[in-house]
Amino acid sequence: MLKLFILTMLVFSFNSAFSSHHWETELANKYPQYNLGDAYVFKSASPGHTTFILTGNPPPIGKGGDAQNLTNATSFGDNGLYSFHISKNKKMSEGFTLNFKFNGPSFDVGILDEPNGKIGMFGRKLLSGKVGETIQTKSGIKIWAARTLEPYFVDAFDFGAFQKNIMDGNFDKQVFKKHYKQDIFKDSRISSIVIDIPNKLLGENVYFYGSSSMKVMGGHDEWMQITRVANVLMQYIFLYNTHPSGVVLDQTRPDTDHKLTSSISNNVFRAVSEAGGVGGGVKAISEYANRVADMLTPDVLKFKIGSEGDYKIGGDSGRPLYGDSSNEVFKVYTGVAVDDFISNPKKYTSADSTLKRIPFMRLVPPSNYPLNLLVFQNLMFSLGGYLNRIPLHQPLPELSV
Repeated sequence: MLKLFILTMLVFSFNSAFSSHHWETELANKYPQYNLGDAYVFKSASPGHTTFILTGNPPPIGKGGDAQNLTNATSFGDNGLYSFHISKNKKMSEGFTLNFKFNGPSFDVGILDEPNGKIGMFGRKLLSGKVGETIQTKSGIKIWAARTLEPYFVDAFDFGAFQKNIMDGNFDKQVFKKHYKQDIFKDSRISSIVIDIPNKLLGENVYFYGSSSMKVMGGHDEWMQITRVANVLMQYIFLYNTHPSGVVLDQTRPDTDHKLTSSISNNVFRAVSEAGGVGGGVKAISEYANRVADMLTPDVLKFKIGSEGDYKIGGDSGRPLYGDSSNEVFKVYTGVAVDDFISNPKKYTSADSTLKRIPFMRLVPPSNYPLNLLVFQNLMFSLGGYLNRIPLHQPLPELSV
């Protein structure tokens, strides 16, 4: 009974805390359909395109749902906004925002002429679509939204022990190997919005983050940002024990992230000092911690158009669906290689029957990976009868559409 009680409490605590961006704040838990999970940006399987993804509305642990129910029309919240903020520079001062507003199985797509616009602003309407169907603008932007298998994987059950050991001065790089070694998102489902944008509409580099917002009824009936996502495990690693880290990040925008650099640097300094990952004494560790903080602020994903490679903090390969983003975070955080021993589950393989119900997926191993890894590099949209079904009514700002 004691073991069962401890396991139950562990599951409960991780349900509300330890994952990429899932279950972060009171607002995210109160309005779960606007609780974003992760952001991805990478080279598309369609030549000359870049793919952007936002995931959200993760289920409670162990409540992944029926494998047949991958295009659940009720998996998105009605009348709030899911936003893709895309800029040509790190300051997020030049670019645009694509906003998605759902109403049951239907959704509208709007555009703002700035990448960091006011919370709750939808912009001018571009087109409409339905959950589970691919739509495309005349400019070649393809859009798809539905319930999918959760692409993220991590041993979050031992993640708490990993952080606690560091806090207690007992760093153990083998902590993940000694305990559960279980993927907390095994067989889990999540809502996904995917857009494929022609590179001609983007700059040489793009900087991207996602956010969700809704009009919260109360004393002021005001629009509030519910969650914000970019780098992996930002809240639970780099802002760990920073109160209130969820509110500090989720309810703000990148232009105020400079206020987070001290907290990030302090946490990295402590972790690296415990792990012995950087030689040269206190000065060298301090310089390393400051560099990490600079790489993570503002909290946006950078992607050099056409590049391939794993997610790297401070890198320019964005965040693809393949690779182990959690291990990258653990390594940068401690300065030493740390493995959670969760192998890539390869949730979308040619042998996976659920693949048939997701029309835009296909396997495309990156050119710098052995073919036998059979990992996802990209997404691709079905080019069936959905293309050109809805025109682009107005040109995108400053984009040769």
